[in-house]
Amino acid sequence: MMKRLLKILQKIFNFLFIISIVIIIALFFIFDLGSILDSGFAEYSIIKVDPRTNEIIEKEIHNRTWWDWLGLLIIPAVLAIGAFFLNKSERENDRKIVQQRFENEQKLIQARHENEQISTGERFEKEQLLAKERYENELKISLDKQREETLRLYFDRMTVLLLEKGLRDSKPEDEIRIMARTITISAIRSLDSKRNDLLFRFLVESKLLDNSNPIVVLNNADFSNANLEDITFYYINFKDINFKCANLNNAKFYHANLNGCKFNNATMIQTRFEYCKLDNSYFENATLKNAEFFKVEIDQSYFDKGNLTGAKIKECKINHSYFNGAVLNSSIIDYLKIDDCSFNSAKLIKIDGDIIDINKTSFYDADFYKSVFGGISLNYAYFNGANFKNIFICSSNLSGGIFTDANFDGAYFTDHTITLQQLSQAKSLEGATLPNGTIFHGDPEDLLDIVLPPIPPH
Repeated sequence: MMKRLLKILQKIFNFLFIISIVIIIALFFIFDLGSILDSGFAEYSIIKVDPRTNEIIEKEIHNRTWWDWLGLLIIPAVLAIGAFFLNKSERENDRKIVQQRFENEQKLIQARHENEQISTGERFEKEQLLAKERYENELKISLDKQREETLRLYFDRMTVLLLEKGLRDSKPEDEIRIMARTITISAIRSLDSKRNDLLFRFLVESKLLDNSNPIVVLNNADFSNANLEDITFYYINFKDINFKCANLNNAKFYHANLNGCKFNNATMIQTRFEYCKLDNSYFENATLKNAEFFKVEIDQSYFDKGNLTGAKIKECKINHSYFNGAVLNSSIIDYLKIDDCSFNSAKLIKIDGDIIDINKTSFYDADFYKSVFGGISLNYAYFNGANFKNIFICSSNLSGGIFTDANFDGAYFTDHTITLQQLSQAKSLEGATLPNGTIFHGDPEDLLDIVLPPIPPH
């Protein structure tokens, strides 16, 4: 209602303003401007009346001047101009209100659309996740049933071969042995670790894998990527078997002969070898963290770049084998005999070693940082460029070692374990504790000027 009234007033004021302008222009053309300004035009009278008698007392006649007419026109003009600006302001406010309402509606529509999209996307993702979980569960159940059926069929077939077909009394070249080997290898590759453990227990307890006369021969079998976790192998003879990338975590090998077997890239965390023979076996890039080797004979085997962090190697014989680039940090090595081996660039940080005989073995650029050794005996051992920083060595005979360019910063020697002639070949001895108990500072070649008591015979 208020808006309509303002619009009507605006039209009236606009009309009066236009009429006023027209009259002013007409007056300028009709009358002489000077005479208009001086004499004016259109007379008007002022009459005074006696209030008691209502008679005219005085009558004055005046001429209406240009300024009088102009005064009459100013008020409508001002009102018209005010109405014009008022209307303009009103239109601007209306436009802003409409624009703001439009923007708010657009924001609401966009927010509603985004919420719908998010809800749809989240619902779709949840449905996909649930579908994937259902599929994986169904697949797991299906695989479990298949594996159970595979193991059952294997036991049934082997029972028939043993009890009805005379497998135990067969000769190595008989077809029945070939059949037993084939179905055994096929079953092992299809089963999980739990069922493979049952399968190997069956073979061992049935004396089909006996070392002296194995009936089921698994030589050259391919168990790559097989799941053999937690399985116990004892009194078995494996030759040229492929265990590459297999899962052998917590597996146990007791009295096993592993000749030519390949464990490259296998996972063997906490795997235990006891009274085993590893001849020409391959453990390159294998993970043997916290593995245990007890009374194991290792000959011509390869552990290059293997990870033996935290391993326990005790009472073992290691001959003609390679540990180049291997990691043995924090390992415990006791009562070892190492002959003609290579540990070049190996990581032997914080090793705890005791009673170790090392003969004709190279440790070029090996890292022994903060390791502790006792009872070490060296004979033609090469430690060129090795790092012995902060190492502790006691009760040892290092006279057969070559330490050219080795770093002995902060090393600690006791009991005349090394000669000054040997230490003088080192690259650095800053802060090292010499066999005489003094702390050395300076150039290693300066040791040639120091005289120590002779090394007692061993």
